Order: sequence, then C-alpha cells, then structure tokens
Amino acid sequence: MKPPPQASGSRRSPGRHAATGGPLRAVVAAAPRMRPALRALAAAALATVTLALAAPSSYAAPVRSSCSGGGPTVTDPWAQTYATVYCPTWTAADMTYGPYTSPAHLVVTGRMYAGTNWVVCQSVGRENPALGGGHNRYWIYTQGDVAYRDRGWGWLPATAFSYGGDYEPIPGVPICNA
Repeated sequence: MKPPPQASGSRRSPGRHAATGGPLRAVVAAAPRMRPALRALAAAALATVTLALAAPSSYAAPVRSSCSGGGPTVTDPWAQTYATVYCPTWTAADMTYGPYTSPAHLVVTGRMYAGTNWVVCQSVGRENPALGGGHNRYWIYTQGDVAYRDRGWGWLPATAFSYGGDYEPIPGVPICNA
C-alpha cells in the first residue's frame, strides 16, 4: 500500500496533523516549541495514550459465580438427599411448597432470612414476587430459617438472591432434575 502524500512547505494538508499524518506525531513535533511545563504535560498525555493503546482490548475478567460449593449434604422430609452450594440472599422472603401456579404450590412452607444460605437447585416456574424491583421465574429449592410446615422445605424466589439478572438463573446453582 502506498504511503499517504506528504504536505509540501510549512503548511499541513487539511486533515493532516504532521508530516506523517498521525495525531500523536503532531504533539511530538510541536514539543520543541513548547514551554517545559507544557512539554511535560504533552509527554504525560502521550504516555497515557500509548499505554491505553498497548493494553489488551479484549481482556475479560473471569466469570465469578455468586454461589460457592461446599455446602452440607442434606435430606428433605421426603428422604431425598442432596449436595448443596452456599448463596447470598439480600432480603428475607417466604418460601412456597412449589414453583408452579397450582393452589397447592402457593402454600407458604417457611421463611428464609437474608444472609449466606445453602441451596439445592433451581427450576423455572411462576413469576417471582418483585422483591427490590427484580423480575424472575426461577425458584430455588432449600430449607428455610423458619418452618411453617414440611420442616421449612420449599422454593425460594430468585428475586431474594444477591446475584442473577432478570429472568436468568442464579449463577452457580444447579438446575433441578425433572
């Protein structure tokens, strides 16, 4: 590819910043005519731009889960045993018998307080209560801090959790088997 045409004489061509056409070169070319304080400022600006351009542009931080493994192995009232993960909840919330809309699933079985709680798995069901303005359809199976029935086992709305987006699963919580 042919290099861009050079400006003739002391005037620069329209759209050109210096003899080579680069905006950074214009700062460098003008440096001898600047006062020392301005030269230092120009050098700092040039160094900042150079570092920004040298940094990787596609750097992505590792994806972190909101939940961590290592929770206890638990058994629910129906003699099913599960591994668990710990997850943070930001608010207290009622737990229901199931995640679906049938009347039996709407029965409140317990209450979970805000804190770090172990959970078993998650499943898609009815719309969650809009806690804090969040919207979701995922429900998380766990045992509440307060039991009203079934030793407090039930489904906690995803909107009570500290992580996860609207209508997305809670990161780090397995999906329940059918």
